Amino acid sequence: MTGLCRMLAPILAFTTDEAWEFVPGKAVDSVHLADWPKQALQVPEAERANWEKLFKLRELALPELEKARQAS
Repeated sequence: MTGLCRMLAPILAFTTDEAWEFVPGKAVDSVHLADWPKQALQVPEAERANWEKLFKLRELALPELEKARQAS
């Protein structure tokens, strides 16, 4: 629940602050004062390779998309 409140806080400021009142064991009075937990992002190598492939394909597709945009 606390992670969800933190993610929604910038979008639903008042709603998340109201929901925060009911979060048990919270360290701060407002969701807007809460810190994200310190964790290193661990991405499996297979997923990292997939993202690299997608970004390479994106680099190939962007010029073609721009040509199509200018032609229309």
